[in-house]
Amino acid sequence: MAEITPTFGKGIFLTLGTGSNALAVAGIEDIKPPEITAENVEYKTHDATNMFVKTHKSWQKAGAFDVKVLFDSTQSPLLYAFMEEDYTDIEITYPDSAGSWTFKGYVSAYGDETPVDNLIKTTLKIQPQTKPVFTKGSD
Repeated sequence: MAEITPTFGKGIFLTLGTGSNALAVAGIEDIKPPEITAENVEYKTHDATNMFVKTHKSWQKAGAFDVKVLFDSTQSPLLYAFMEEDYTDIEITYPDSAGSWTFKGYVSAYGDETPVDNLIKTTLKIQPQTKPVFTKGSD
Protein backbone atom coordinates (compact mmCIF):
# COMPACT_ATOMS: atom_id res chain seq x y z
CA MET A 1 0.00 0.00 0.00
CA ALA A 2 1.36 3.43 -0.96
CA GLU A 3 2.12 5.88 1.80
CA ILE A 4 -0.20 8.87 1.92
CA THR A 5 1.45 12.28 1.76
CA PRO A 6 -0.81 14.87 3.42
CA THR A 7 -1.19 18.30 1.85
CA PHE A 8 -1.15 21.50 3.88
CA GLY A 9 -4.08 23.82 3.22
CA LYS A 10 -1.87 26.92 3.12
CA GLY A 11 -1.65 28.24 -0.41
CA ILE A 12 -5.15 27.41 -1.69
CA PHE A 13 -6.50 29.75 -4.38
CA LEU A 14 -10.08 30.67 -5.29
CA THR A 15 -10.80 32.31 -8.62
CA LEU A 16 -14.22 33.65 -9.58
CA GLY A 17 -14.86 34.39 -13.25
CA THR A 18 -12.58 34.20 -16.27
CA GLY A 19 -10.57 36.54 -18.45
CA SER A 20 -10.71 40.24 -17.60
CA ASN A 21 -13.54 39.58 -15.12
CA ALA A 22 -11.51 37.01 -13.13
CA LEU A 23 -11.04 37.74 -9.46
CA ALA A 24 -8.41 35.85 -7.50
CA VAL A 25 -9.89 36.01 -4.00
CA ALA A 26 -7.28 37.19 -1.49
CA GLY A 27 -6.94 36.42 2.21
CA ILE A 28 -8.68 33.05 2.31
CA GLU A 29 -8.76 31.89 5.91
CA ASP A 30 -10.86 28.77 5.53
CA ILE A 31 -12.62 26.90 2.74
CA LYS A 32 -14.91 23.92 3.09
CA PRO A 33 -15.87 21.95 -0.03
CA PRO A 34 -19.47 20.73 -0.18
CA GLU A 35 -20.83 17.31 0.30
CA ILE A 36 -21.88 15.86 -3.04
CA THR A 37 -24.84 13.54 -2.62
CA ALA A 38 -26.88 11.26 -4.84
CA GLU A 39 -30.57 10.58 -4.41
CA ASN A 40 -31.64 6.97 -4.10
CA VAL A 41 -34.61 5.61 -5.99
CA GLU A 42 -36.12 2.57 -4.31
CA TYR A 43 -37.78 -0.12 -6.38
CA LYS A 44 -39.18 -3.62 -5.99
CA THR A 45 -39.31 -6.49 -8.44
CA HIS A 46 -41.31 -9.68 -8.51
CA ASP A 47 -38.15 -11.78 -8.62
CA ALA A 48 -36.42 -10.05 -5.68
CA THR A 49 -34.82 -12.53 -3.32
CA ASN A 50 -35.88 -12.31 0.32
CA MET A 51 -38.29 -9.47 -0.55
CA PHE A 52 -35.38 -7.02 -0.36
CA VAL A 53 -35.98 -3.46 -1.63
CA LYS A 54 -33.39 -2.43 -4.19
CA THR A 55 -32.02 1.05 -4.72
CA HIS A 56 -30.63 2.81 -7.75
CA LYS A 57 -28.49 5.95 -7.72
CA SER A 58 -30.30 8.90 -9.24
CA TRP A 59 -29.79 12.67 -9.40
CA GLN A 60 -26.70 14.14 -7.78
CA LYS A 61 -26.37 17.52 -6.13
CA ALA A 62 -23.69 19.52 -4.41
CA GLY A 63 -24.10 21.74 -1.40
CA ALA A 64 -22.38 25.11 -1.19
CA PHE A 65 -18.68 25.74 -0.72
CA ASP A 66 -18.19 27.75 2.49
CA VAL A 67 -15.39 30.30 2.18
CA LYS A 68 -14.13 32.61 4.90
CA VAL A 69 -11.85 35.45 3.78
CA LEU A 70 -10.28 38.40 5.54
CA PHE A 71 -12.17 41.59 4.80
CA ASP A 72 -10.57 43.73 2.10
CA SER A 73 -12.34 47.01 1.36
CA THR A 74 -11.10 46.97 -2.24
CA GLN A 75 -12.21 43.40 -2.92
CA SER A 76 -15.47 43.27 -0.97
CA PRO A 77 -17.60 45.13 -3.56
CA LEU A 78 -16.27 42.81 -6.27
CA LEU A 79 -17.13 39.71 -4.24
CA TYR A 80 -20.61 41.05 -3.57
CA ALA A 81 -21.02 41.77 -7.30
CA PHE A 82 -20.72 38.04 -8.01
CA MET A 83 -24.11 37.62 -6.29
CA GLU A 84 -25.61 39.69 -9.10
CA GLU A 85 -24.22 37.51 -11.87
CA ASP A 86 -25.91 34.43 -13.21
CA TYR A 87 -23.34 31.65 -13.30
CA THR A 88 -19.62 32.15 -13.48
CA ASP A 89 -16.61 29.88 -13.84
CA ILE A 90 -15.12 29.02 -10.48
CA GLU A 91 -11.84 27.30 -9.73
CA ILE A 92 -10.40 26.25 -6.40
CA THR A 93 -6.74 25.31 -6.71
CA TYR A 94 -4.96 23.34 -4.00
CA PRO A 95 -1.35 24.07 -3.07
CA ASP A 96 1.66 22.13 -4.28
CA SER A 97 -0.06 21.13 -7.54
CA ALA A 98 -2.35 18.77 -5.60
CA GLY A 99 -5.29 19.46 -7.91
CA SER A 100 -8.28 21.72 -8.40
CA TRP A 101 -12.07 21.88 -8.40
CA THR A 102 -13.76 23.57 -11.39
CA PHE A 103 -17.44 24.28 -11.93
CA LYS A 104 -19.98 26.93 -12.84
CA GLY A 105 -21.73 28.51 -9.92
CA TYR A 106 -22.68 31.68 -8.11
CA VAL A 107 -22.21 33.42 -4.77
CA SER A 108 -25.41 32.54 -2.90
CA ALA A 109 -24.60 34.27 0.40
CA TYR A 110 -22.33 37.10 1.49
CA GLY A 111 -21.87 38.53 4.97
CA ASP A 112 -19.31 40.20 7.20
CA GLU A 113 -18.30 39.30 10.74
CA THR A 114 -17.02 42.28 12.71
CA PRO A 115 -15.74 41.11 16.09
CA VAL A 116 -14.49 43.77 18.48
CA ASP A 117 -11.25 41.91 19.22
CA ASN A 118 -10.29 40.40 15.88
CA LEU A 119 -10.04 41.05 12.13
CA ILE A 120 -13.14 41.63 10.03
CA LYS A 121 -14.00 38.55 7.98
CA THR A 122 -16.30 38.00 5.04
CA THR A 123 -18.15 34.73 4.66
CA LEU A 124 -19.22 33.51 1.22
CA LYS A 125 -21.33 30.59 0.15
CA ILE A 126 -20.59 29.49 -3.39
CA GLN A 127 -23.27 27.29 -4.89
CA PRO A 128 -22.26 25.01 -7.78
CA GLN A 129 -24.68 24.96 -10.70
CA THR A 130 -22.77 22.28 -12.57
CA LYS A 131 -21.18 19.17 -11.09
CA PRO A 132 -17.85 20.12 -9.48
CA VAL A 133 -15.02 18.28 -11.22
CA PHE A 134 -11.82 17.52 -9.33
CA THR A 135 -8.71 17.32 -11.46
CA LYS A 136 -5.70 15.71 -9.81
CA GLY A 137 -2.55 17.76 -10.15
CA SER A 138 0.90 16.60 -11.13
CA ASP A 139 2.89 14.42 -8.73
